[in-house]
Formats: sequence, structure tokens, C-alpha cells
Amino acid sequence: MALTLTTKEILLDVIRSFTKQIPAINRMGTDFRPDRLKLNQTYIAHIPGLPTIADYDAAQGGYKKGAQSARSLLTDVPIIVNKHKHVPLKWTHLDSIQDNKQRYTEVIQNAGYTLAKAVIDDLLSQVLAANFSEKTIKAIADFDLEALTEITGKLNMRGALTNGRAAIISTAAANVFGADIRVSSKDFKGQMAGDSSLRRWQSVAGFADVFEYPDMPANGENLYAFAFDPRAFALLAGIPEDFHSPVAAQLGIPNSMGFESVTDPDTGITMAAVSWQEQGTGDFFWSPTIVWGSALGKQGAANPAGSLTDYAGHRIVSA
Repeated sequence: MALTLTTKEILLDVIRSFTKQIPAINRMGTDFRPDRLKLNQTYIAHIPGLPTIADYDAAQGGYKKGAQSARSLLTDVPIIVNKHKHVPLKWTHLDSIQDNKQRYTEVIQNAGYTLAKAVIDDLLSQVLAANFSEKTIKAIADFDLEALTEITGKLNMRGALTNGRAAIISTAAANVFGADIRVSSKDFKGQMAGDSSLRRWQSVAGFADVFEYPDMPANGENLYAFAFDPRAFALLAGIPEDFHSPVAAQLGIPNSMGFESVTDPDTGITMAAVSWQEQGTGDFFWSPTIVWGSALGKQGAANPAGSLTDYAGHRIVSA
């Protein structure tokens, strides 16, 4: 049975694959904007802080006593949008992909995965001592449930958010963690690997999710795992500012390329795609694209330990 899909519908499937293929991105502090973002320009994102509690005192204004400005609890974080990636696809005959649903699904999943992986790899490359001062030194062979519980305590003592915590761990660490009977046995957590080859454990040791990521970068610091709450990452993403330039229309030049953008109502992610058909060959080109920038933790070695969202993340290193 043939598929009849618009380019916007295909793009929406790419977006949904973007979050499904590497779900760790859903646990990070993200700001997906429908706006056009200009490459190498600085934008302001906002990271929420914790309010302080006050004693009720009728003589001191009652419930007004100790009132804090809600705006003051938002920390302005400058983010430079410095990444612009796309996944160019070439189809000799568009019908051949429309007529085969399984093949279409595979292509879309791979496009979404490739874009999501580019974002994740960029973020993880910045999980450094310069951005996160807290760390635990532990051999990979010892990364079991007890080790993760120890890290939970350290995050607690540093005031990390108690809800929505996640950890990303290397495949070597996942092999050890998954083999711990306290994790895998149905008498305990019963966290068995599912149908995805990338293992994921949920609601364990104070973490909402523990994700396996086989390309976890060592970053020159022997990193193999990272535990965090959503504030550790400030990710700003959108579509390129110069997308669908009006210059051709202004000059009266026929537009030979298609430009589409769509926002997924479930995730809020906006993505764009450009398409064209090559004259002479009839080959069809279609490329989803996204731009982003990020800020992590205390944002550089020059900032002191504990500043900004330093304590929202905890590095686990082997030495």
C-alpha cells in the first residue's frame, strides 16, 4: 500500500524519531524554539533556581514576609548558537520510498538518530572538569548499584534537584551495571534489557533513567558516566535564521527549492527541511536541518566551584 505523505509529515516523523532514538535528550534542560536562530549569535536562556522558605509572621506581613522575586530565581544564561547540522538524503525516485513503508521508516529513523546523536555528542564533549567540579573516581568494573547509590547521595548533599535525575553511562559500565543481580533480578528491580539494543533502566537508585550510550567520550579525563539533573545542560535549538531567504523572490527569480518547517506539538521541537529536484536526472534531494548552542554547569574553569549549575552534574571517571 502506497504512502501519501507531505514533506511536513515526513519532517514531523524525523522530529519524533529525534527524541525516540536517543531518549536521554528528554532529560536535559532544553529550549526548543520555533524562532529562526542566527548562527554564531548569542541568545539568552533561563535556568530556574530554588526559592528559599520563610517563617510565617503576621506582624511582618504574614504571607508576604520573605517574598522573593520570581524573576530573580531565573538565571540568565548566554548561549552562542554555533552548531548547524543537516542530514542530506538523495532519492532517485521518491515513489520507491513512498511505496515501501518499512524502508521509509528506516530512513526516517536513521535521519532522526543522526541529528540527535550530533546534539548528544556535542553536549557530552563538554562534560569536563572545567564545567563540573564534582566527580567520583571508580573503576568501571565496580560500577554497580551500590556505586550509583553512592552518587545519588553525593548529588543530594550538593543540592541537586531530587526529581528527574538521569545518568548516561558507557557500554562497558552498562555491562557491569546490568549484570548486578540487584538490578536485573525480578526479586529486586527486575530491570531487564528490552527490545532496544541501547539499554535503559528506570526508577533505580534515585534516578528516573539510566541510559547506555556506547559513544560516551573519555574527554581526556577518563570519563565514562555522567549523572545529572536537567539544569546541568542548557540546550537552545531551532531552525537557521537565513532559512528560506526571501532574496530570490525579491529579485523575481523562480524558486527552485522547497523550504519547510514544522513544530511537533508533543515535544515543542521545531525542525526545518530543504528539498529540490535536480534537473536532468530527476533525482530528489531532501535534508532536515537544525541549529543549536549550549551552556553546561559552571561554564568554564574561570568560574568557581558551585557557581551557576555546577552541582547539577556529577562526573564518574575511572582514574
